Amino acid sequence: MAHPRGRQPIGVNQPPSGGSSYPLIRPSDDVKYLLGDFYLSYEDDRCVFEYPFYLVWLHGFGDNPVSPPAGWSIPAHSYDLIVHDKNGEVVFDSTTAISFNTTNWPATNPRLQILEWIADDAVCRATVHTEWTAADIADGLDLTYDAYIIPDNAELDSRTLNKLPKRVRSLRVGLTKLQGSPIIFDSGFNIDWQNIGEELSEFQLDFDDFGIEAEEQQLEVTLGRRVANRITIDAVPGAGLGIVPGCEETAPVVRKVSGAVADPSGNLTLDMSGCLKVQRPVTLTASKPREFRYAALGLTVAEAKAAIELGNGCGPCCQCDYFVRTYNGLARQWDLWETVAIEATESRDTLTENIERWTDEKSCRENNPLKLILIAEAECKVAVGVLYCNVNDCCARPLVLRFTFQYFEGGTEVTPQAYTCSSAEIDGSPQKRADIPKGKGEAYSLAGQWPVYEARFEYADPQDTSRVSFRICLPQCVPGNSLRMWVSAHYPDMGESPAGELCTSGVIGVPAEIEAIWNASAIGAPVNPARAVKTTSNIPLNAASAFCETCKCPTEDESQSQ
Repeated sequence: MAHPRGRQPIGVNQPPSGGSSYPLIRPSDDVKYLLGDFYLSYEDDRCVFEYPFYLVWLHGFGDNPVSPPAGWSIPAHSYDLIVHDKNGEVVFDSTTAISFNTTNWPATNPRLQILEWIADDAVCRATVHTEWTAADIADGLDLTYDAYIIPDNAELDSRTLNKLPKRVRSLRVGLTKLQGSPIIFDSGFNIDWQNIGEELSEFQLDFDDFGIEAEEQQLEVTLGRRVANRITIDAVPGAGLGIVPGCEETAPVVRKVSGAVADPSGNLTLDMSGCLKVQRPVTLTASKPREFRYAALGLTVAEAKAAIELGNGCGPCCQCDYFVRTYNGLARQWDLWETVAIEATESRDTLTENIERWTDEKSCRENNPLKLILIAEAECKVAVGVLYCNVNDCCARPLVLRFTFQYFEGGTEVTPQAYTCSSAEIDGSPQKRADIPKGKGEAYSLAGQWPVYEARFEYADPQDTSRVSFRICLPQCVPGNSLRMWVSAHYPDMGESPAGELCTSGVIGVPAEIEAIWNASAIGAPVNPARAVKTTSNIPLNAASAFCETCKCPTEDESQSQ
């Protein structure tokens, strides 16, 4: 049944800034106009997945009966899908989700169906178009889809992806690890917990701006943000479960005095000198005859018999203002060292956080030593920029960066006319000399000719970067032509590091089609194996003219002279 809005775009896919392909990028016909929106929230704490992501298998999105493709998951819901990253790693498989829900939208006269899968570590939502306009049907533009779809191309727009930040996964109490179940914090002995919640404030939203009719506006909208609860912990004697229960108090017994222990009979000998004196506490009870008995203020007679009275017959050795000055000096030293201690603690904590962050990012950096960019410019030119980081602890000697190009006309690879446009610029370990300003490269003439070029560095220091930039001119390009670039780093097996440890570097495989291009090129196959390989996607060329005269493609006579 036709719907007046049919495949009308939704979300970020609205004109004038949107397009008809979102949430996909250049989708193939088998999934074109199928999805209106998509969202995937996933975990990747160890940087395993590499962009872009692709929808590689869909079930239940079409009505055309087809045989289930071999080697894929068995459907668990009425709708299922699988998302892979660039390297074919499974990012999300809805057949393993713990819950699945569908919602028709709007509630009356729906034209969309919202699907939601929730897994232990991911949430995926897809909005599916279910109707066409009467005009599309009359013009024969409506499509039908297969029950099982293996798309030729279903690359996801990066705006549909949400990589979750690192967060608390478990708590350890003593030797017990708590994970995967609700945790209740309760007040124990002498502890008081207070949970201070934060309410989400509501705000007004004009649904008419989104094309939603009045009868469809039965929605409650709240401000979107993370829900946070602040918890206050007070250590108060007697709070919570009260004071910790223990044994009954026992009568105190003196066992040491200033580190001195009693003799085998339990006796201690006290001796005083100078102004200090020690005596038994006594008081005069009769003058004639004179009689004394044990007594002391606040003590019973029995307690006075067991007491020792200490006295000091000397006056103070220092005046009060001396003690005041001494106290003020000590207070100033305390404040000074307290500031030093706080700064030292903050520096220690910052160093610990940096070490943890560097450790977490180490695998990411080691797995991505090559950075490259290929930008189409006006008048059939492309700008190339490549940066390689030697992530090993040893020197790479020599380092060769090889650039391999593939030229396509309407999807078919052909051999065009192509020339380097002006000289290249390199920057690396050998270029870090006093006569070269920091951050500036050195002019360089690339070896080889289309479609394979090389830049050679005498060496690359450990943890140092080597950079190459240049331009390629492809005269007579037309709309629909595109270019793809492969970059590979080559160097021999490494020796010892400055610390005397042996360094080794793995060998990366290269596609057979690229090896064939190398073997047929003017400079032949590389001498050393590939240690890192990376490629770009197909970049459409721009044949339009521009107001830039910096780099003109050479004329036919000039190209022959090259």
